[in-house]
Amino acid sequence: MGTTEPRIWRLYRDEELIAEIVATGGDFPWLYGRVDPRPGLDPILPMLSEFGTYLAEIGGDTEARAEYDRVLATLRLVTPDGHTASKFLLYIDGGHAQWRWAD
Repeated sequence: MGTTEPRIWRLYRDEELIAEIVATGGDFPWLYGRVDPRPGLDPILPMLSEFGTYLAEIGGDTEARAEYDRVLATLRLVTPDGHTASKFLLYIDGGHAQWRWAD
């Protein structure tokens, strides 16, 4: 019986690796995983952890949406096979992540 390699996603801010996310499951279209943070994640973690609030306010608080979009524009999510997701949504709560992506 073979072992399955962990599916590791990588999150970059500009060119800095700020987190690795080990996929642990999913419920289409969302994936779930464990976050291995790097120091560069700290400055944007509050924004990513408030993502649920952002989604609830998507039609209401345009200033919050604009700030989230500015942060997201500096991020790059790389799939386990090395491709960069062209679009993605990401929520990090403590050591856990939830995300969806498109090519």
